[in-house]
Amino acid sequence: PWFITSMIGAVLADVIASTSNKPSVIKVAIASGLIHVGNALGGIIPACFFAEQYMNEWIARGQKPDQMLEMVKATQGVMGILGTVITFILSVIGVYIGYSILKGHLKEN
Repeated sequence: PWFITSMIGAVLADVIASTSNKPSVIKVAIASGLIHVGNALGGIIPACFFAEQYMNEWIARGQKPDQMLEMVKATQGVMGILGTVITFILSVIGVYIGYSILKGHLKEN
């Protein structure tokens, strides 16, 4: 699921960012948000829909069962939605922070 959600996020981001030769900061910020949400959903989706298989796979890799149970609980339901929304918001904020830092170096013509 991680590869699929990451690729979907990347393709959507590319479509948004490439609609113009010089995309606006908001387009880049939304594109960044989609990329990061796609990446985050790669861990959230298996924990929500394939929890037993997901836990067994990580336990086989050396994780402790109680740790995996807590992780799955933290990514299901409201927490999964909240994590996705927070990921998007922080990604957008990160683009604006980067833009404000580099604004002096990015001269408009």
